Amino acid sequence: MDKISQITSLAQVQGASYEDYVITYEQESSLLEYIADRKWTLAPGNREVQQYGYYYDYNTRTIKELKEDNAIPQIFQDIADELKLDNPDQIIINKYEPGQGIAAHMDHLKWFADEIASLTLGSGTTMILKRGKKAVPIYLEPRSLIKLTGDARYKWTHQIDGKKTDKVNGKIVPRETRISITFRKVKN
Repeated sequence: MDKISQITSLAQVQGASYEDYVITYEQESSLLEYIADRKWTLAPGNREVQQYGYYYDYNTRTIKELKEDNAIPQIFQDIADELKLDNPDQIIINKYEPGQGIAAHMDHLKWFADEIASLTLGSGTTMILKRGKKAVPIYLEPRSLIKLTGDARYKWTHQIDGKKTDKVNGKIVPRETRISITFRKVKN
């Protein structure tokens, strides 16, 4: 998928926005280094995750506030401020190895507010936004940000197919380890 067709496709999804290169290489390196030094836990699909602010339990589909030692670290708060995100108080970091994906879903509607924003680090991937039979693929470049609000948040699902490559601008691009930082706000 080339950049022009990607922008045209994303325009079909009201409430979705995407921007390349929202942080520098240096910021990406600092974030990856910080994340690598923290403890991971397993989520469905054998994805490794880290959670800050609040903990979302995939099994019980409940949420609880984490203790102070798992508060949102300043490095993530600074990035959220720089990206002008809507005061996130829950962050989930997902590690995707080549071949790993995530099933079609909406971030939990009961627990999380309107804006879901995801920053891609390390390696790109194709995210597919779906509504009924309509599917809109979007290639997420490293250091890019996708935001889902309104219809994109509440009427479309998003997923990443478990593949080892993506087709970008007519070329096959191998996936490497991708880290996503998803910023969310818990409903009161």
